[in-house]
Amino acid sequence: MTDRLERHYRRLLLAYPRGYREANGGELTATLLEASPPGRRTPPAREAFALVRGGLAERARAATAGPRPWWVDGLHLALPPLILANTVAAFWTIYNHAWFGAVMALLMLPVVFGRARLALPVALFAALQVSGPTSDLGVGHGVPVSGWSVPLGFWAVAAILAVLAVRGDRLRRRSPLWLAATAAVLGYAHVSAVTGPPWTLLRAVVEVALLGLAVAATAVTRDGRWALASSLYLVGAIAPLAEYPFVPGWRSISYWGTLAALTLATVILPRRRARTL
Repeated sequence: MTDRLERHYRRLLLAYPRGYREANGGELTATLLEASPPGRRTPPAREAFALVRGGLAERARAATAGPRPWWVDGLHLALPPLILANTVAAFWTIYNHAWFGAVMALLMLPVVFGRARLALPVALFAALQVSGPTSDLGVGHGVPVSGWSVPLGFWAVAAILAVLAVRGDRLRRRSPLWLAATAAVLGYAHVSAVTGPPWTLLRAVVEVALLGLAVAATAVTRDGRWALASSLYLVGAIAPLAEYPFVPGWRSISYWGTLAALTLATVILPRRRARTL
C-alpha cells in the first residue's frame, strides 16, 4: 500500500521543477507518507490539487530566475503560440503544398529549443512565401486570403526572432508539447483544409487555458513577461477582425471578451505589485 501511495506522490511532484524535486522531493514524499493514515492507497483530492498548484507556482517562480531581462523572455514566450496560430492560418497552403507544413515544423523546432538565430532564416522564408502576390494562403474554410492580416502574423514572428537573435541571450527551452501541437495541426491539415465548429471550440478552449495559466503565473510572480506574451498573441488574433470587420454575435463577444479580460489581468497584476512597493 505504501509503495503505491509513494508512486502517486512522486507522480504529483513532477509538477515541480527538476531542481526542486532533487533538493526536496525525498523529504517531502517522506513527510506526506508519514502524515497519511494506514491503508490509504491514493492521495486525497485536496492534497493532490495543492501539490500540483504548488508545483506550477514553483515553476512560475523558476521561470523568472536568470540573467535575461523580463521582456526578452516575454518575446520568446509569445513565439510558440504565434507560430502555431500561423500554422492554423496556413491550412490551405499546407493542404495543397506539404512542404510548407515542413517549414512550419522546422520553424517551431529551434524556437522550442531556444535557438533564435537558427529559427530566423526559416521565419523569413515563411513570411516571404505568404507575402507574394500569388500566395494561396488561406484561413477558415480554405478561402484564399490576399490581405495583410495573415502575413502580418508571419512577419511578427520574424521580427521577434530578429530582436532575440541580435540580443544573443541564452533562451530557455519551451515545452515539447508545442511540437506535439504543431504535429497535430499539420496532420489534420494534410487530411482536410476545412475547419468547423468543433475545431473553433477546441481552439477557444486551448487559448483560454493558456491565458488562464498566464494569469496564474503572473499572480504568483507579479512579473510582466506573461503580459507581454499574452498581449502580442491577442494583437495577432484580432488583426483579421480589423481587416474583415463583421457584426459579432453573443458567442463572438463572449469569446473575444474572455481573451481580452484574461490578457488585461496579466497586464494589471504586475502593476499592482509596483504600486504596493
